[in-house]
Amino acid sequence: MGIPIPTDTEAVSAPSPPPAPPPPEPPIPDPRDAATQYAIGMDIFDEDGPQNLAEARRLLGLAAEQGHAAAQYELGVMHYEGEGGPRNYEEARRLYALAAEQEYAAAQYGLGVMHDDGEGGPQNYEEARRLYALAAEQGDTRAAVALAELDDGYYSEGTTASYTDSEAEDDYRVFRPCLLYTSPSPRDRG
Repeated sequence: MGIPIPTDTEAVSAPSPPPAPPPPEPPIPDPRDAATQYAIGMDIFDEDGPQNLAEARRLLGLAAEQGHAAAQYELGVMHYEGEGGPRNYEEARRLYALAAEQEYAAAQYGLGVMHDDGEGGPQNYEEARRLYALAAEQGDTRAAVALAELDDGYYSEGTTASYTDSEAEDDYRVFRPCLLYTSPSPRDRG
């Protein structure tokens, strides 16, 4: 006898492969992780959603203690504005300084404003100028404008600002990237 030939009603099929395993579950973020604490804190703080400012401030504080620059800046803003707790310029200045040391442009600008205005510590135009320049070099246009105003003597009422050609050339070097590129700050406090 020969090999049987299937008829039209008989199905010919190869064995089906085993089903693919399900994709792995994404890892659950560690709630002790600074990036997770920052993200949850900002989600809670989000002005478009429900707010629990005290909880946002607590979570940002945990992330800030671990050295998270954005959390240090945002917590500094909360202290500066009195959001989720009492207004505390000294603490805002301290937190901005921690983030500014990590080259966080928005914190450099914010700390520059505090030095410029004498909030949370002594007024220091030289330090304000240095901080504005650092932030402006990273594309923060608010810092570039503040630097120009400071150099023009805008803030130095009753004093004579000495603005040399060399400083003007330095400022052009700083402002040029700002004219070409504007980097949004995490929160525009204008």
